[in-house]
Amino acid sequence: MKTKETPSQQSARLLSTENGRALLALIDKYPSKAELAEALGSSREYISRCLHKGEISRSGALLADAKGLMAKEALRPDVQDWSAVPPGLLIGAKPSRDGVAQVLLKDLAVHHGSVKAFCKAAGVTVATFHDWNTRGRISASGMLKLVAMRGLSRELRARVKVEVDQKA
Repeated sequence: MKTKETPSQQSARLLSTENGRALLALIDKYPSKAELAEALGSSREYISRCLHKGEISRSGALLADAKGLMAKEALRPDVQDWSAVPPGLLIGAKPSRDGVAQVLLKDLAVHHGSVKAFCKAAGVTVATFHDWNTRGRISASGMLKLVAMRGLSRELRARVKVEVDQKA
């Protein structure tokens, strides 16, 4: 069984690499990981993941640079070409939830009064609801459950039917 790394072991590991030293320098500017996360516009868990990985992500370095926390080149000296940073969701950015399936799921939850009530009526778990919402699509078996639901307004039933027809 793998033992948990102690804080002193973590510091020694981070100090042994250039990226780790840069990450520690950024963290040392703030009294806590939570305050750094707030300044960065991310979560405390993101800071913990960076510590575990031993470096901040490229998008995290770009964000820290944009917010004036620390130069991206200082945080990630291993990156030579910043134009080659892969596009993606920046740390702290809110994902879009305006896809057709996501709007339908939101409206179904509102119609039932809550996500939990909708899930009970549909016969799915809350985790499944959130999975559909995150992925921006409803599984085929989920569509069958939505079609079988009772008590939907004509407008919601028509929107469910449109989604099912598009899947077919």
